[in-house]
Amino acid sequence: MNVRLATGLPAGTYCDELSGGKTSGYCNGRAITVDGDGTAQISLSSMDAIAIHHQSMTTDTPNDGDEDWQRTVVFIKAQTQSGQDMFVRGGLDHNAASQRGLQCDQNPILCQIPIRHLNLRNQTTAPWKSGDTYLDWQATEPDQSIHAQGTALDWTTNIWPANWGEKKTYDLHGFGESGLNQWGPHYWKLDVEMDCNQTHQGWFELKAFVKNGQGWESDILQANRPYASNNHFAQCGKLNVFEFGKNTHLIQAL
Repeated sequence: MNVRLATGLPAGTYCDELSGGKTSGYCNGRAITVDGDGTAQISLSSMDAIAIHHQSMTTDTPNDGDEDWQRTVVFIKAQTQSGQDMFVRGGLDHNAASQRGLQCDQNPILCQIPIRHLNLRNQTTAPWKSGDTYLDWQATEPDQSIHAQGTALDWTTNIWPANWGEKKTYDLHGFGESGLNQWGPHYWKLDVEMDCNQTHQGWFELKAFVKNGQGWESDILQANRPYASNNHFAQCGKLNVFEFGKNTHLIQAL
């Protein structure tokens, strides 16, 4: 079950001492994120236990700069049916990171991008967002639902026609008609705060997966990308628009 515990610790990421502790600044086991109010959302099973303290805070960031949290929005167009949901995985490419001295194969957290979900109003996707604190290449994080397939997005449209029934809006319900959606239905939306200091000169990668539907999108060959990769490239702090399986992209200020 997911529980929120008061830790009394400063905001940051800590290593659970009972599942491996910390070595050279990196977690050997479970990593636990403490929010600004000193609390942590933790998934615990029966007879489970954790142990964290101020000396177990990690230093596993790929740079020494201050955090730079900026609202970042991604739209991905994909024709979907009822019962289908979109997830993305992403961060930094392991091969490109290795050329900059980041060995993500040995320590995957070096290619993860810290995020904070800004939309928890959608009752379907909110459980998948709980415990999801990174945009990464894994299906689930230790405190995330096992039913997730990465980082969850929300279905949106630019207009909700009257013949669709009761109007659903992104601001009220967490899905439906969204003011930022200028293009039409089936634009799935990721709305997060992201630590831009953990990106590659403001850029990050992502690839979409439609659960109970198309599965993974095909390789992407986006123009003007900062380095070679088969994924979409988005910019931190911007509004990014893509189409599932296509090379097209639009990036603009929020």
